[in-house]
Amino acid sequence: MQRYFFNVHDQNGLLLDPEGTACRDREAARETAIVFARSILSEDLTKGFVDLNGRIEIVTASGDVVDVVAFGECVLFIAEGQTRANSRCSA
Repeated sequence: MQRYFFNVHDQNGLLLDPEGTACRDREAARETAIVFARSILSEDLTKGFVDLNGRIEIVTASGDVVDVVAFGECVLFIAEGQTRANSRCSA
């Protein structure tokens, strides 16, 4: 297992992940970043807003950015009158 760091860039600036999280591979790290982003978005929603301009950079222990997950790609918006079955997104 490799340790990945999930640095958050959002309206508050940059929040560095000082501890990181052990993940089996890069794909698992991406899944973890999506969960983190959704958690941030859900907290914002309880305050009455959703800001999709943020992103999470996935960084290795050696400092290499291996992926970036934009907040907007972590959620699916379903318009009034539309159903998820009508959507192409699998968020």
